[in-house]
Amino acid sequence: MKIAVLMGGPSADREVSLMSGRAVVQALESRGHEVVAIDPKGGEVSVPQGVDAVFLALHGTFGEDGEVQKVLESARIPYTGSGPESSRVAFDKLASKRIFIERGLPTPKFATVKTIDACLPTDLSERMVVKPICQGSSVGLHFVSHQAEWEKALQDVLKYGTEALVEACIQGRELTVGIIGNKSCPIV
Repeated sequence: MKIAVLMGGPSADREVSLMSGRAVVQALESRGHEVVAIDPKGGEVSVPQGVDAVFLALHGTFGEDGEVQKVLESARIPYTGSGPESSRVAFDKLASKRIFIERGLPTPKFATVKTIDACLPTDLSERMVVKPICQGSSVGLHFVSHQAEWEKALQDVLKYGTEALVEACIQGRELTVGIIGNKSCPIV
């Protein structure tokens, strides 16, 4: 197949995306595919004629938030991953959290903060996680236990949007389960 790999892009996760993209290019080429690497730095995608599918190795905004998916769907180009709406909701941590709560899934206690001078929400937990609502999973992520950390975290997080998500910190391992169609993959 002729496969375009979208990597890099305009997000805060650009460097990680470039590393992922290079690994995907190498893997696809090792399997005998013709590969075209595309870096939509400015947030615009131009896929060459004759491409059979696009492999999305974009991270963060424009890659995981449903925007590039909309562009590819409107051009009728097949791509990897979820569709525009699923991607948008999954990328928005607050929207995802509300769906989890609505469906009865356990989720850490939380609050949202819109101003830099907000008080530390001590009722959540002794240790909290402060993060942007719509960024990659590690962009702007802070662990906070006291006021000085809180102020620094808010200054950073509010650079990425108008609202910060504050959650009770839960210690544990991070696990990922990929889903292809209706089949779940092994736990990673």
